[in-house]
Amino acid sequence: MDCSVILVSCLWISLTVLSTDIVDKTASFVARNGPEFEARIRQNELGNPKFNFLNFGDPYHAYYQFKVKDFREGRGE
Repeated sequence: MDCSVILVSCLWISLTVLSTDIVDKTASFVARNGPEFEARIRQNELGNPKFNFLNFGDPYHAYYQFKVKDFREGRGE
């Protein structure tokens, strides 16, 4: 396997782990503090790609919504 492919794969895995960690933490806070808190995050992080999961078209948006629901129902980790 080409070294550049290995490097790109490792970077992708690292970004995926980082992204889900941010999504999980944000979902936990939003579940506890409500939609007004989500709106505040959205406004404060406007233009920050780490928070794109708050947007409907983002690939992590469905996961984010799932985690918010899980935390609200007491099943989140």
